[in-house]
Amino acid sequence: IKTTEQRQKWIYNSDDGTIRSIADGRCLTIEKETSNKRSTLITTSCEIHHSKSLDEGKNQQWTINTSDQTVVSQMDGKW
Repeated sequence: IKTTEQRQKWIYNSDDGTIRSIADGRCLTIEKETSNKRSTLITTSCEIHHSKSLDEGKNQQWTINTSDQTVVSQMDGKW
């Protein structure tokens, strides 16, 4: 059983742009974007190199800006 502390830790992989859970290695993923421009974030299996995945995996790729401490989706430039 993973502890709450483990489930709240993430690691950023600058090589592929993923943010992965320390607890199980799953990727932070934008599941869908609604009409009011809100997104649902979930963890799923990482599929960034799968050509048939949603948005060719861009929904699992992120850019971290350390100067202003923001995390931005490579899918739509938000978040």
